[in-house]
Amino acid sequence: MKKMIYLLAALTVLLVSCKHELKVACLGDSITEGAGTESQSLSAYPVALNKALGSRYAVLNCGRSGATMQQHADLPIWKCNEFSNIFAFKPDIIVICLGTNDSK
Repeated sequence: MKKMIYLLAALTVLLVSCKHELKVACLGDSITEGAGTESQSLSAYPVALNKALGSRYAVLNCGRSGATMQQHADLPIWKCNEFSNIFAFKPDIIVICLGTNDSK
């Protein structure tokens, strides 16, 4: 528990001390993409995260409906453009949401 508190404190200090815009990439399946929402571009969780974090952050949605972590599946995230987009974006933070409703 103490280690977790120290880690969170260190991350907080790091984030507060950064002067530049921090980039956050959200990699995941249909939940990340926003499938099933009224308007994916307005209500996917990476959009809400971007609004919640404020102007010091830029959040990129790299969600792909049906993607899975397994390399030998119907749609491995490793072979999707969304995966490659993360490297082009060069994020400071990557949030991964795989293995939920699209797990195989």
